[in-house]
Amino acid sequence: MADVTVLGAGGATVTIALSSAQVSTAAQFAVNKVNSLTALDLVDVQTQTGAGTLPALTNSLGAVVFNGTGFSGLTGDSYRLIAATGTGANAVLSGRNPATTVVVGDNANLTYANVSSNADVFIGKNNSAIVNFEGKVTASTADGTHLIASAIGTKTTVNVGVGGTLNIRDVGGLGLGATTVNALGSSTINAFATSATLPGLVNMTLKSGNVAIGLGAIPGGSGGASAIINPGAANVTIVGNVAASATLFGGTGSVAVDGVMGNFTGGSAGGNLMRTSTVSGSTTLTGGGTVGTPGDALNAQGANQTLNAGVGNTTLAAVTANGATGGSTFNVGIGISTVFGFEGGGNTVNFGDTGTSQVLGRNGATTGSANLYNDVGSGGQFTIHDFTTGLDTLSVKNAFSITFFALTDPANATGSEVTLLQVVGGGSYTFFDATPDGVQNIFNTDVKTV
Repeated sequence: MADVTVLGAGGATVTIALSSAQVSTAAQFAVNKVNSLTALDLVDVQTQTGAGTLPALTNSLGAVVFNGTGFSGLTGDSYRLIAATGTGANAVLSGRNPATTVVVGDNANLTYANVSSNADVFIGKNNSAIVNFEGKVTASTADGTHLIASAIGTKTTVNVGVGGTLNIRDVGGLGLGATTVNALGSSTINAFATSATLPGLVNMTLKSGNVAIGLGAIPGGSGGASAIINPGAANVTIVGNVAASATLFGGTGSVAVDGVMGNFTGGSAGGNLMRTSTVSGSTTLTGGGTVGTPGDALNAQGANQTLNAGVGNTTLAAVTANGATGGSTFNVGIGISTVFGFEGGGNTVNFGDTGTSQVLGRNGATTGSANLYNDVGSGGQFTIHDFTTGLDTLSVKNAFSITFFALTDPANATGSEVTLLQVVGGGSYTFFDATPDGVQNIFNTDVKTV
């Protein structure tokens, strides 16, 4: 437990309990600026114990301490400090000050509406709200569920304490303003936008722990919040509605994404589980694991998505029975990749440099739309299980040779009919016949040299 001391009238003090030592230290530093003026009788400190109107100031500057519950009102332009202690709820609208300091103790829930130019807000273990109508707010929070609402033209920065829940939303459908969130550890961050035309953007910087992020709309709204996320060492889970979008840069933890549009790169810890939005062509997923880490799983839930394998083990899939995931692009890298394409075909697979890949371009089927395979690297060992001759196409950069191995061929150690395509100075491709019939599964006419 850490306390903040406010110097009151006549040398009296008011103690405000804050559960977070980090928040308390910063709050005390900010309050000391006011305390120094109070000691010189330049600030008139009022203690409010119930509902009512603040008394007139003796001096030109003032501070108010809510030591009770139920007060709601306007502090006035001359108040420089707003503090809440005890247990209960109060609501206050700041004046149009150059700067305001707000300290909300544990269990002292406060709704603070800001119209000052620059407000520093320190929130304890409680459920408080900040509504930033104009100006700038910098807030630090401890445990609890806190609401931050902002409008266009405002600038709001929130440092979220470990274990806290932060809900961010716009004011009356006017966008989220310029909102920045810094999460210091495990926490939950939700961002909601009312309007589809003014979704707002939240910049999030995470540090460590397990952070859950939700992006969506206010109930009854048509929007979806958007975010730019730097995950650091955190393990991040991101979910959202169909209008939500985000960009996430790979950190050193793991990433789970479900149903959000945008660009997402998994963390280097591996074990990244990411699914695209159902909106066609809306999402790019990139694996982030490294050799030796748990494998990544990337799944397309809509058509025309892009899935990029990382350097570790990666499974790329666009498999549904309703035809919604056709036209996806799979980029396999230098690691070990397994690709499950849409059953009806229509996919593009780009093979990288030195990777090893197993590909079911249409999930085992041999009919449907054409799949396009491109040899864009300098080498690698790749297997295609359901290449359909006369329909699918493989493009290579150099000369190639094709060798067919029948079931009875002594050189065939696989026990299946296979066709081997060897690109000069490039990759080696093995094609397994779907039905052993004594006929090779790929011909010179299926391969294009580019």
